[in-house]
Amino acid sequence: MNNFLQFRHILLLVFGSLLLSSCKPEEPNPEPDPQTTLEMKFQMVYNGENVTLDQSLTTPEGYPFQVKEVKIICSQIKNNELSFLDASKMDLSASGNTLFKGIGLPDNFKNLQGAIGVVEPWNNADPVSFPINSPLYLSNVNDMHWGWNPGYIFYKFEGVFSPNVGSSSLTEIFTFHIGFNQYRKFFNFENIQWTKVADYKYEATVFLHIDDIFNGPGGTVDLAIEPFTHATPDKVELNEKFTTNFAHALRIQ
Repeated sequence: MNNFLQFRHILLLVFGSLLLSSCKPEEPNPEPDPQTTLEMKFQMVYNGENVTLDQSLTTPEGYPFQVKEVKIICSQIKNNELSFLDASKMDLSASGNTLFKGIGLPDNFKNLQGAIGVVEPWNNADPVSFPINSPLYLSNVNDMHWGWNPGYIFYKFEGVFSPNVGSSSLTEIFTFHIGFNQYRKFFNFENIQWTKVADYKYEATVFLHIDDIFNGPGGTVDLAIEPFTHATPDKVELNEKFTTNFAHALRIQ
């Protein structure tokens, strides 16, 4: 009898232990660390000074002008073979001065290369074929896709000016809207100094030197003579000058 009582007692202890262990709550899985964000900011520069939209400036020829709008599409942004971002769209007046933003670590992206414009074959793809959250999707790209041509607008650079030296009345408009595969240009940002601005967030700045748009390696763009292009064949020389100068003007320093 004593052996039976002892055996029953052991069974009760084992059963109670199993019951307690089965009721013990599971340890919660630790939250993963947030992903690190790298954000490239955009800043216009003229004659070595930071400038803003609507600021009164003067061209090398002496014409007063103001930049009213800057829009840029970039694509296939990477550090050599390490991809950073498929595409980005910046609208300086409507959505702020972020040229592009992606997930990555600063040490992995000290250099970045990419296209100013949309790479082939994406440029001529149906804009509704992209993921709905892509900058290249039709409703996201908005007016940066040609309505009459199967392709994207890569650059929009607009403003007002006067062809009269010293005038305070800016009555003329300059408009540079350029796309097409032959006007796609490329950038190479080297030795990027990412600055930590918050936990898991870093920023750097790229500068658009407007004076180099007017007078750069592609040639001189004189607003009084060449204030307008929609990348049509009759503007080939201006299209090439502007895009070559723009690519040179967009740089880290």
